Amino acid sequence: TETKKIIGGNPNTPETFIEYWTLLRKKGTRTIKNGLIEGNCPNCGAPLSINETATCNNCGSFIKSGEYDWILTEITQENEWEITQQNEIPGVKEIQQTDTTFSIQTLEDRASVIFWRKIESLRTGKTNAIKKMSTKELTQKIEKEISKTIDGKRVFPQECAVGSVTTLGIQPQNDFDKAIIEIKWSSKLYIKDKNKTKPLGTTKITRDYFILIRKHGVTSNQKTSLISAHCSTCGAPTRNVIADSCEYCGTTFNDPSKNWILSHIGNQKDKIIKEFIEKIQTQQTQTPPSNTEIIAWLIYIMLADGKIDEKEKKLITQIAKQKNITQEFLDEMIKSALNNTLETQMPQNKKEADDWLKTMIKIALVDGNIDKNEMQILLIFGQKLGYTKADINLIIKQTKTELFKQSKNYLKNNK
Repeated sequence: TETKKIIGGNPNTPETFIEYWTLLRKKGTRTIKNGLIEGNCPNCGAPLSINETATCNNCGSFIKSGEYDWILTEITQENEWEITQQNEIPGVKEIQQTDTTFSIQTLEDRASVIFWRKIESLRTGKTNAIKKMSTKELTQKIEKEISKTIDGKRVFPQECAVGSVTTLGIQPQNDFDKAIIEIKWSSKLYIKDKNKTKPLGTTKITRDYFILIRKHGVTSNQKTSLISAHCSTCGAPTRNVIADSCEYCGTTFNDPSKNWILSHIGNQKDKIIKEFIEKIQTQQTQTPPSNTEIIAWLIYIMLADGKIDEKEKKLITQIAKQKNITQEFLDEMIKSALNNTLETQMPQNKKEADDWLKTMIKIALVDGNIDKNEMQILLIFGQKLGYTKADINLIIKQTKTELFKQSKNYLKNNK
C-alpha cells in the first residue's frame, strides 16, 4: 500500500475467489465478550501482546489451543472443498479410544506445516526445514531428491498453491499409529543455475500422499497441538532451523513418541501408498478428481488433434469460471498442455475414467440442474469413453436417484 506496486497476480484481470475456512473450538466452550478477537486474553481478560509462543504474558494460557475461542485450522479452495464427517474417516473412532482429544483438524494442520517445510527444503536445496518433522530415512530420500539436476542445474517448485489437505484414514497399530493424508497442490517448476533462477514453463497439478506416524498410545496435547510449527512440549518457537531439538526444553523435534512425523511420501502409483489405501478402502477413501484435475483432463481431450479451437476454448473457459478456476491459471494450463509440460493426475484405466465421468455429473448436479455448458462437457467426455448421448442421460438419471437416496438416508440418520 505504501509503494502502490502490485506484488502478484494480473492487474488487468482482477478476479474473485472463494475459500472455505475450518475453525476449531473445544466442545462446551462459550463465546465471551472482550475476548480473543478484541485483543484480550480469553482466560484472564488481560490485553494481549504479540509473541512467538502464542501465550498470554499475564496468565500463561495457550490462547491458540482452541480451549477458549475459535481457531483457524485450515483454508480450502472452493474447487477442492467437500464435506466429510470426521467419524466417517476410517480409523478415527479406534484412535479416539486411546486419544480422546484427537481431531482430524489438528492432524491436517500438522501435515500442512510439514508440506510447506518440504517445499522450503526443495526451494533452498537443504533439508534443515523438513528434518525436524520427518524420519531420518525419509530425510535422506528427500536429500537425494533435492540433489537431482537437469544438465547440472537444480529444478524445484515455485508459486505453490495448496487446494486441499484431506485425511483418508488412520491405522492404529501396536507399535506406531499411521495416518495417510492426501495433499492436492499446484506449482510451476523453476530451474536454478548458480545464482540465476528462471521458469521452466511447466505447470504441475499434483496429488501427494503423506504417511505420518506416531507411537501408539501417545495422546494429543490439546494446549500445543494447534501450533504445529512450535515445540510440541512447551510451545516455544523453533527459531534455529538447524537444531534438532527445542532450545528451551530440549524436546527432540522428529520424535514419534511426542507427535506425528512424516515417514513416507508417494503418489497413487506408489506401492506403499496403494497398499495403505487398500487396507482402509471404503467409499470415503475413494477420493474423486478435483475440478482442477477434471479441467486438465478436458484440456488433454480437446488437444487430441493438436489444438484447441475458439469454440472449445470458450466452452472450457465458461466451465472453469463456474468452478472458480481463475482465467490466469487456466491459460497457464493450456499453455503448458500445448508445450506437453502439463503434469496432472489422470485416469489410469477405463474404470477410473468412468468414475471421473460420474464425479463430473455429481458436481454438475450440486445445484440440482445441469446447464447447457455442463451438458456439452459431459457429452465430450462421454463420447471419448464410448458413451452415446442416451447413455449419458441414463447415467444422469441414475446419479440423481443415487444422490436423492443418500440425502434421504443422511437426514434419517441425523434427526
